[in-house]
Amino acid sequence: MVRENFSDTPIAFVVRYSELEERVDPRYYKPAYLSVISAIGRNSELKTLKEISVSINSGATPLAKGDAYVEKDGGIPFIRSGDLTEENIINYDDVLHIKKEIHDKALKRSRLRKNDVLIAIVGATIGKVSIFTDDREANINQAIACVRLNEEIGNPLYVLHFLRSKLGQVQLDRLKRPVARANINLEEVGRIKIPIPPRLIQDSIAELMEEAYKHRKEKFKEAEDLLVGINDYVLDRLVIEIPEVEEKKTFVVTLKDLKEGKRHDVFYYQPKYTAALSALEKSEWETKPLKDVTKLLSETRDPTKTPEKPFVYVEISNVDTKLGEITLYKELNGKEAPSRARMVIRKGDIVVSTTRPYRGAIAIVPDMFDDSIGSTGFAVLRPKEENNSLYLHTILRSKLCLAQLEQRMTGSNYPAITTGELKKIKMPVPPIEIQNGHNRKIK
Repeated sequence: MVRENFSDTPIAFVVRYSELEERVDPRYYKPAYLSVISAIGRNSELKTLKEISVSINSGATPLAKGDAYVEKDGGIPFIRSGDLTEENIINYDDVLHIKKEIHDKALKRSRLRKNDVLIAIVGATIGKVSIFTDDREANINQAIACVRLNEEIGNPLYVLHFLRSKLGQVQLDRLKRPVARANINLEEVGRIKIPIPPRLIQDSIAELMEEAYKHRKEKFKEAEDLLVGINDYVLDRLVIEIPEVEEKKTFVVTLKDLKEGKRHDVFYYQPKYTAALSALEKSEWETKPLKDVTKLLSETRDPTKTPEKPFVYVEISNVDTKLGEITLYKELNGKEAPSRARMVIRKGDIVVSTTRPYRGAIAIVPDMFDDSIGSTGFAVLRPKEENNSLYLHTILRSKLCLAQLEQRMTGSNYPAITTGELKKIKMPVPPIEIQNGHNRKIK
């Protein structure tokens, strides 16, 4: 569990005139920031990102309903901050695609090259850092800064790992403006300071860090395989077998299906979704919609009304989609609260990301987050007394329910599920004794 805590700064502190930089907001000069930043460069030459870069640019976003976007085949990947990962892997199945002419003309300045360092500079993902490792063409939107390094001076992997370290993240956190939509501008990105040892030492550090990340990735893969096994185990025990059905471009939908589904978009009736529901209907267990087994909560609290009071904030990106657990959080003062920091979460609740819900950002709130604040991008569920939270969490993250979450999404650029549609997700609900028995196996 990683804690980001700068909320214990004293309410009043002194900043000398000689210490003032381009910013005059008090948050920028917090002693907690300055004490960490003062440790940078004690043993190596300090340079700014601008000094070691060929260029620092960001992209733009074509109109959502314009003709700039195309289907995956024949289009250029258009990467947004939510597509960045610690594994430096872009899931091209999820990204939008734009026309080649838009890529080459209107967005010419933000075309990516291999080894470009990418930094999220707007919104909830601000501070996330990745590197573009592909040879293919791609572009970015305005929420990402593309740092193209002078590789004679800086090793891109070394710079990547420094920016992900505490020394890099503190600088990024310091730079962001805690307004309704947090942001960092490109000039500020260029002012980030990095210790630059000789290139051979950079190469050695980068190699060590890559080896450590490789080992970490292997461990996560083991955990992921175990969790997939758990999901399969639960469905097997419930005697629910979901056939593998490929996505089809042409298929038949009856008038009866249209009336029952009450949706007229083709996506909703993909055979892979109907196959999952058919498998559920064959189950020997009672099937219930989510609204019958949980309470959908709507308790909110505005931290900005107590500007100096610290609070714990959990956002969607803090949920590990592979583990189904909250692995990160932030401690902020009320005045630093993002506009989405409003949902009250309590221990035992289940939080479900309503944005791209098929990713499985679904977690049980542990004791340490009791009475914390979550993003409004979460739906907060509280299991009813006759149901077990661990069972519900497991079945929600199973391919049975993830298929339904994906099916009921709307929106192409920012796919999400409404709470009304979330309530309709169907699941097998065996007696509590059997739910508890599954839980003992899962644990």
